[in-house]
Amino acid sequence: MFWALWDRFLDGLASASALIIAFMILGVTTDVTMRFSGHGGIPWVFDYVEYGILAVTAFMAAYIMRLSRHVEVDLVLMVVPPAVAKAMRVFSGILLVLISSVLAFYALRATMQAYGQGSLIFRYILIPEWMPFAAISFMFFTLAVEGVRRAYLKSKEELPSGVSRTDAF
Repeated sequence: MFWALWDRFLDGLASASALIIAFMILGVTTDVTMRFSGHGGIPWVFDYVEYGILAVTAFMAAYIMRLSRHVEVDLVLMVVPPAVAKAMRVFSGILLVLISSVLAFYALRATMQAYGQGSLIFRYILIPEWMPFAAISFMFFTLAVEGVRRAYLKSKEELPSGVSRTDAF
């Protein structure tokens, strides 16, 4: 039940990311067209794109992890025995939980500190400094949750039988 809701949540974040990317494309295209045609441009569009990239990264990290579309160096996993490869994958899931939890904690701490100080980021678009920190904290929290699922699922995976290591190449 929880994982089904979690998957819907991650799917919603992916949809939000697609909308953000669409608006970034529209904004940059409009800005370039206006500049080329001699009508000036949209001065805030590049600030929006920078914040949009942060938002898309924060929203998509756990989604990509769920789909196993992240960068993974699996050469070592292909040459070790299947039981060792399984243990290494479980261990990497546990490391993902631990490291992401620590980073989420410190990013949340920075978020609270920036919020308490009322500090702002001075660009064309003026935003509270806590917002980017909150996005980073959110990203690492979702990665930690996804790491729990990854470690659990990898621990339950059955080892392949009758497949030689050379067949993996």
